[in-house]
Formats: sequence, C-alpha cells, structure tokens
Amino acid sequence: VGGLLLGTNFEDRGSWPMRIQQVDVDALSPLVPVALVRGLVHQQQGSPFHIHYRPVVLPAERHRAYALQW
Repeated sequence: VGGLLLGTNFEDRGSWPMRIQQVDVDALSPLVPVALVRGLVHQQQGSPFHIHYRPVVLPAERHRAYALQW
C-alpha cells in the first residue's frame, strides 16, 4: 500500500459500511471479524460471471483540460 492519502485512511463512523481510501490489510484486520488475505484476483476468459468494469480511457488532452479547470 502506498500513495497519497487525503486525511485518515478510514472514515470510521462506528459501524459498517466504512469508507476507505486504500486497502491496508494490517490496519483493516482488527476491524473485521474474518481473516483477510493479501492477494489479487483476476477473472479468466470464459468465466460465467458478468464483467461489469469497463476501463475509462481518455486522451491526455482531456485529462489536462479537466485539471486546468480546477
């Protein structure tokens, strides 16, 4: 885990669901009643599960224009 955090990683409202910025297994482990495992899961071609994620691809010009307006 690494990268920029905007404030604290967890938005602890005392109950779930809890909003987090980055998945930090060591920090999350004491907060959940199950064992957490480090890993990454990839869906294989031909899987019966529906793929709902579609990457958003924008050209660099659109990224710059969006950043400039802010």
